[in-house]
Amino acid sequence: MVNRVLIGATILLFVFVTVFYFVRQDAPAVDVSSLTESEPLYEVYVDQVPFSVSLAADQTARAQGLSGMLALPQGQGKLFVFEESAPYRFWMKDMNFAIDMLWFDAEGKLVYIEHTATPASYPTLFEPPRPALYVLEINAGLADTYDFSTSSQLVLSAELETCLQEGCFIQ
Repeated sequence: MVNRVLIGATILLFVFVTVFYFVRQDAPAVDVSSLTESEPLYEVYVDQVPFSVSLAADQTARAQGLSGMLALPQGQGKLFVFEESAPYRFWMKDMNFAIDMLWFDAEGKLVYIEHTATPASYPTLFEPPRPALYVLEINAGLADTYDFSTSSQLVLSAELETCLQEGCFIQ
């Protein structure tokens, strides 16, 4: 009787581990290193604080954003670049970690901060009170750590400015 229970428990454990393994293989999370290796990074500054950012400058990249990533490496972010200023709305669909979202106008002036937006907030939409041309997503808490406010300024690196002027990402 004990042998049957032991064999049954062993089989059940084997099935559970096998199913868990295959379910994890289908998980939507993305290895962070593959994103940073496959996407070019550009420097931007908020009040002289540097961030290495990947761009979301076309519709496909904007729809993906940081969704599915396991984490955002320290000092990195995602910069959303739009063709025209508008009060763009964001949500936390398929996110795995909290972020700060910073909306900037065409002159680079910070117009709104959404502090520590969490995955649990989905499907809430976050929207600035005024139009923006850029949205920067960074790790949660950094806007407070660096004391960013509506007097903060976004500055793009010369390389990124040139790229955007040439339309290298916007489709």
